[in-house]
Amino acid sequence: MLFTHFRRKSDSTTETESEISSDSSQSLEEQTEENNVLDSESREVITKLLDDKEIENLESVEHRVFNIKESNLVDQDGDLDPHLCSECLTGPAILRCVECQDAFCFTCFKMIHRSGNRQFHKTESMDNDGDLSTSTVPGNFCSSLPPSVNAISSKNECSDLLIQRSKYIPLRLTLLERKKMRLVEATLHVSEYTDRMDVAKFIDKKNRTLQQLREICAILTGVLISLDYEEGQLLMDNREFCKYEKIYQELFEIPRRYKILNPERMRSSYGKLMYFLQDTCVSEIQNLLQLNCIRPMRTVYSLLAERGKLALLKDSTVETATKVITSAGKSRSEVQRDIKKKNAAVAYLARTYSSSSLSKEEIERCLHSINDNNTFLYANRDPCEKMIGYLKKYFKPDSFEPGYSLVITAGADGARLSHSHTRQYYYCLQSLTLWREILHNFYQLWFCTEKDLLSNSNSYELKDTGQGRFNINKNYKLFFNKLFF
Repeated sequence: MLFTHFRRKSDSTTETESEISSDSSQSLEEQTEENNVLDSESREVITKLLDDKEIENLESVEHRVFNIKESNLVDQDGDLDPHLCSECLTGPAILRCVECQDAFCFTCFKMIHRSGNRQFHKTESMDNDGDLSTSTVPGNFCSSLPPSVNAISSKNECSDLLIQRSKYIPLRLTLLERKKMRLVEATLHVSEYTDRMDVAKFIDKKNRTLQQLREICAILTGVLISLDYEEGQLLMDNREFCKYEKIYQELFEIPRRYKILNPERMRSSYGKLMYFLQDTCVSEIQNLLQLNCIRPMRTVYSLLAERGKLALLKDSTVETATKVITSAGKSRSEVQRDIKKKNAAVAYLARTYSSSSLSKEEIERCLHSINDNNTFLYANRDPCEKMIGYLKKYFKPDSFEPGYSLVITAGADGARLSHSHTRQYYYCLQSLTLWREILHNFYQLWFCTEKDLLSNSNSYELKDTGQGRFNINKNYKLFFNKLFF
């Protein structure tokens, strides 16, 4: 019902949009003249800035420069336009590095010359014709930038939030991990573990534990034989499962991590996996097998903390390297420019923070994992936020325009409830707000739920709920997480 009212109300704005588009076409010539004036003015401001070393105005200058009308990438002779940055090929070139012998825009120069020996490169300003002027800016150009450019007031807060959020962002799967994940998924697909265990005949706990042990050993043996035939043969002979504990922990951690990253996948296989892992947590089973098949999931935070590179998450470039790029309200050239900036930011972070303990591929993997989380939030949480905005913009709880009431009546148009306009307004607002918060903390809620389900100290109880026999757990960690308090 709510979506129907939105559609009705939006139809009334079509006429207004057509008037706006006609007005914009009439002012096209005026905008062209303004861009030409802006181009000459921005060049003068940049030259004056570099001559007088008025670095405190650099941020405002950069903002004005990037509003200049984009020029072509090549000139009439087929060579690159000297007015453009040699790195991104989109921004105007305002500096030339003496050592690199390349022209840069401010953003690319700051990114490339931020660390190492490059931070000591000397720069020369460029005039309107793309030639060098006599003035130079010696020393570390980036170190002389004002606080408004190097750091924003909320930088520490943003970095702290990212560090906290990275504790619940699973790492992307590597190619080898994907192969192992398919092996486990295929094993669970053909397994009849839940069909054999969740039946009413196992009233006696002793017989149920015996059957659990048989089924668990069968799955563990089958997985290892599929992974390594020779090791599987040795396991068949000696039955020493504890020797392969790390292998089993890795094999069963990968699909758990994959499921969080892809909630729509492994619908039946994931359920079997959780039932299986819950049974391996039973104290009687662990005492008999001397095996623990569960380990914490690998996250962005755990990998960077293990390698001592948490400083990566505090770098302001991470926001550019992990942002979601959309085409909404942008031209094709603007989208391509955003993609180039994002790729350049990823390459810069990988080059800056890579070392013998953390490779460039692992850094890129962490950044892509954070980007996956941002994409999930954009596709699932942001629509709820947008609907809340529409609800507050087009409707009021205490009044409504004729024909735009939110009243619903049970039995009419498929409605199951009878709500007044005010009650339906708050019902929609509360529902959308609840789902927005759930989706915003989706990964963290999933982590807490798994910790409760796979806890050795909080084992499940098999109970008849009236709709069948189910494993019942007490969710201590989820309840005391205080996400919504």
